[in-house]
Amino acid sequence: MTLCDGHAAFLTDLEARLGLRTPFAKLLARALIRPDRDHPVWTQVVLALGERLDDETWAEAVRLGATPIRCSGSSGWTCC
Repeated sequence: MTLCDGHAAFLTDLEARLGLRTPFAKLLARALIRPDRDHPVWTQVVLALGERLDDETWAEAVRLGATPIRCSGSSGWTCC
């Protein structure tokens, strides 16, 4: 983990806590820098997106079903 990783994880958490809606694509881009379920940025992005119950977020998640990144239920996102 690098200092930059810590900042990205902290920023993602702070945005969610403040109710700031970071676009799905931007959060996904942060997570894909290090696609590792144990990485702090990945975890924070999964948690932030998991809290969203709106149609836009779910539509984006469904769209990812056709790509190598898949939503795997309660275990978060995994690279296939």
